[in-house]
Amino acid sequence: MEEPGYSTRRFRGGARSDFAVSPEPDGEATDPLSVHLTARFGLHTHFRGRTLYVPNTHGPWPLYRADLILHDDELVGAAGITVVGPPESVLFSPGVRTHFGRPRVLEHP
Repeated sequence: MEEPGYSTRRFRGGARSDFAVSPEPDGEATDPLSVHLTARFGLHTHFRGRTLYVPNTHGPWPLYRADLILHDDELVGAAGITVVGPPESVLFSPGVRTHFGRPRVLEHP
């Protein structure tokens, strides 16, 4: 099985993140903490000077423990957060079909 991975560049091409994992096919992660930390109920984005919130819904997704194969990350540090060492938990999901709702403008105080 090919290892799932992801590579991205952000902050005008300055910071990047590359990683790959090897999922454990028999390692379902159904504990409440793993499910809570990976749950996504909406997204926030910036558009034309405003912050938008877009709600989404989806069924439970398959979530598996995984081994970290590649980890080369600059994004967290570029955001001003210092992290030492590899992640303590690595999870993988092949994904689920998601339905997005109508965007709402969030008012800033």
